[in-house]
Amino acid sequence: MITVFRGDDLSLTFYFKDSAGTAIDLTGCTLFATVKSSVEDTDANAKLAKTMTISTPATAGIATLEATATEMLYLRGQYILDIQIKTAAGKIQTPFKSDFYVDEDVTIRTT
Repeated sequence: MITVFRGDDLSLTFYFKDSAGTAIDLTGCTLFATVKSSVEDTDANAKLAKTMTISTPATAGIATLEATATEMLYLRGQYILDIQIKTAAGKIQTPFKSDFYVDEDVTIRTT
């Protein structure tokens, strides 16, 4: 389970490796991260839908999911996150799925 806090800027870095532990080459790939209340929800009803940023060099297999504090402000509770990779050849793979819990923050002030 991934736990984050409501209203925080989000930056989660993922390291994609094959079963032998070798970095997956993300050259030419697009990575989609989607957070939903239920797997039955449509993508249009996703609570968060982001295209991830692939680190340089893409051959290192590292990508980051980022969301602003504003995007995270109204999320609270239990969700589901998955990451899909669209390869340069157009193939779709889902290498990651997890419960995604957005906890309430205690401190509200920013100054």
